[in-house]
Amino acid sequence: MRFIDVSRPGLRMLLICSTGAAMLVLAQIIIEPSVVNIYCSILCAVAGVATTIHCLRRKTVSRFPISSMAVMGFAVTTYALPLLAQTMSWRPLIYNLLVPREVFEATVAFQAVVLAAHIVYTNAPALQAPSRWLARRVLKPIWIFRIPRPVELWALGLLGIGATWVSRIMFGDAVEFGNVGGKFLQALVPFIVAPFFIPLRRYFFDRDIVDPPGTIPMLSGYFTLVLVTALFFNARVIFAVCIFTVLLSILMMAAMGRVRFSRRAKVMIAVGVLVALPIAGVAQDLATAMQAGRLLRGQATPAEIAMETVRAFGDKARLEAMRRDEASMTMESGFSGISEIYLESEFFQRLTYTKYTDLTMAASLRLSDFQQSQIRRDAYEGIISILPTPIINALGLSVDKANRGFSTGDVYANLAFNEDLGGYRTGSSITNTIDVLSVFWPLVVFVICILMFIEFDSYSLMHDGRLLISAISFVLLYEIVARGLVYESFRSLVESASRAYIQAIFVYTILTLGIRLALAPLAGLQGQRNLGHG
Repeated sequence: MRFIDVSRPGLRMLLICSTGAAMLVLAQIIIEPSVVNIYCSILCAVAGVATTIHCLRRKTVSRFPISSMAVMGFAVTTYALPLLAQTMSWRPLIYNLLVPREVFEATVAFQAVVLAAHIVYTNAPALQAPSRWLARRVLKPIWIFRIPRPVELWALGLLGIGATWVSRIMFGDAVEFGNVGGKFLQALVPFIVAPFFIPLRRYFFDRDIVDPPGTIPMLSGYFTLVLVTALFFNARVIFAVCIFTVLLSILMMAAMGRVRFSRRAKVMIAVGVLVALPIAGVAQDLATAMQAGRLLRGQATPAEIAMETVRAFGDKARLEAMRRDEASMTMESGFSGISEIYLESEFFQRLTYTKYTDLTMAASLRLSDFQQSQIRRDAYEGIISILPTPIINALGLSVDKANRGFSTGDVYANLAFNEDLGGYRTGSSITNTIDVLSVFWPLVVFVICILMFIEFDSYSLMHDGRLLISAISFVLLYEIVARGLVYESFRSLVESASRAYIQAIFVYTILTLGIRLALAPLAGLQGQRNLGHG
């Protein structure tokens, strides 16, 4: 007799996830059998299974793909990827963490609130109605759901490349407050991923679309251009975002059932993973070499920085020494001396916020009541600074954006370790939200999550029985997954739920409309399926 019907997809997923989580916990027990490591591993495993079961089941992800990916993104960037990556590196989960128990308790509590908000949202038609209204009444009329032509996507990508070069040469890493032109250039940079959407259009729009001949070779050449740009300006995140955006898109489409892998395809993927292992080592060396070039920023030209990166990349002993030096840093020199090293892989490290939560949590535990009030004051001023300067002046608010040239991580370092402001140390929205809102943080985070789910899912539209997922969701997918629900501060969560959504829609609409008008003479009278007026 069969007591459990494992052919049911839900039960099969539960068994797979539970088995995988149990194996990771067992491995962690073997790696370091301390009470704290075992406790934290179990917390992460249980939270990861619950989140995966909810978000990746076909019923949820097929109707709410973008918000589901955002919830999964929170899990991956805060505890799930650390558990997997540390186990693969045969390190304890709590490796190099100052206050691991506090970090994972706060993180899993945050995940519980985020998950509860998504469960309520996906089961409450009244909460889904604003998302459908935005999609149909606001975004559809401005052609957000029109299938973009390849030439338009190429134009967007080249604009992103050009904006990267111009903004890096003119402004470096940071644009001063009030520089509207510089901020606009920075807003164009994410469109660097647009050409990679060409072969994925058929899956996002759920219909047969024929790609132009030579698309894959052209994309290979374009990726080389992206890699050169990243190397020249010592910006690892540029090429990493392209890779992760494509992989996340394929994962989302596979979860929705739009991408199906044959047995042969699965074998090819397995072979590809094996082949990619040595390539991953090369990529990690390149990322470490870029840190050598980063030390010359502000002292050398981009060409000299690129040459220093190349020299470091060819010196294996130097790369190993850099990793050892960074990993051995301690708290002796204050906040700036605390090592940010946590995961062995540079690429995985860029995807996680665990260590930043650890650093800010350790700093927070040292603060007095008065210093905690200063944290709240900074959050208030940061939220006010989201408003346009004319509105701030009209309301008579005493907040000067020009005086906010620092990050939330800087504030914690300044208050706890007397470090100077202006270093732009990465903070943690988990720590900062708890410090700012105290016992009210679960309620406020719940409401903010509902608002963001409404915005995220407005990027998709049900049309003729098919769920259309817009091109802008592809462009923003990395940001939504990696930074949608967790980032640098409580202010960043408020900004994501308010100004960021409006800005993204505005920039995408202006760019695509301008490109269409510029290319109209070349298009002639060829028909173009326009779902914006369908």
